Amino acid sequence: MNSDNILVKLNNVGFRQNEKYLVEGVSLQVEKGKIITLIGPNGSGKSTTAKIALGIYKNIEGSVETVSYTHLRAHETEADIVCRLLLEK
Repeated sequence: MNSDNILVKLNNVGFRQNEKYLVEGVSLQVEKGKIITLIGPNGSGKSTTAKIALGIYKNIEGSVETVSYTHLRAHETEADIVCRLLLEK
């Protein structure tokens, strides 16, 4: 796998709210042009994981690596570029 194709990479990510882990120990990567699905029961952290990957939640444990900001268009946020690049072929 070419690292140039990676849009976002989560490394042992955790997120706590009120001292309770909503997500703990998640690692994954999303490649350009690929579709991934997070499957699990209600309350298992699917939406929280997506929000972490999109940069909505900042107070996290672990690390999130995203594409270079040189790819950002003037009006785009980090979440915008991840969504745009996921849709490109």
